[in-house]
Amino acid sequence: MPFTAPLNAGVRSLIEAASMSHRKLLSLIILFVLLLYQACMPPECKNAGEFFNLSPDARDRVFKTYDLDKQLDIYHCGMRLEPPQMGFAYDIAARGELALPPLLERLQAEKNERRQKDIILIFEVLAVMGHLGGRKDIAVQIRRTVNAMRIPEIKSSAEEMADEIENDTK
Repeated sequence: MPFTAPLNAGVRSLIEAASMSHRKLLSLIILFVLLLYQACMPPECKNAGEFFNLSPDARDRVFKTYDLDKQLDIYHCGMRLEPPQMGFAYDIAARGELALPPLLERLQAEKNERRQKDIILIFEVLAVMGHLGGRKDIAVQIRRTVNAMRIPEIKSSAEEMADEIENDTK
């Protein structure tokens, strides 16, 4: 019996040491994942963290108070999340025809195909809402952008959106 107490204390300390090392390992893994996630985020998204930490209702309210440029920046960041935050396309499209000139400008200036596709999604929503009726010039510009795309998955998706936009602008 004299060995029971020290043995139990030894086992207990081994268990505590093991769980302490597991906690440290888990903490290191979490830290690594967070750093990796942050490093993978585009630079313009690093400041959007505060926004995406808000509740969904608060995000919706706050998003509507931003100017179009800031809304587009937040929208692009939201499209990189899982699941993508596509609902912001509808909020931007709710601006109607007032959004067309700045959106066309951003589309023409954008070099990143994924971001181009994100902008085209907004145009598709605008088209479905009836804000592009008769604007064949916009459909032509979008088709030109899509035709220049090189990444097959992005191009395929953008082609479908461009088809919808062309049908809605007749």
